[in-house]
Amino acid sequence: MGSNSQDTLDCFPNGLPFERKDYLAPVDLTGSATRHNQRGYFSASHITILKRLNIN
Repeated sequence: MGSNSQDTLDCFPNGLPFERKDYLAPVDLTGSATRHNQRGYFSASHITILKRLNIN
């Protein structure tokens, strides 16, 4: 039994239960991690996602 996108929308009628910055901060952190078997990463000199989007 799989779920579809309508099931997800029904669970969160007012959107996701967290703020955008609470999602983007870990994305920024994990994106800057470098590993030998990983092709891409965010450069250490890169401006953070939150600053680029002007989110406090």
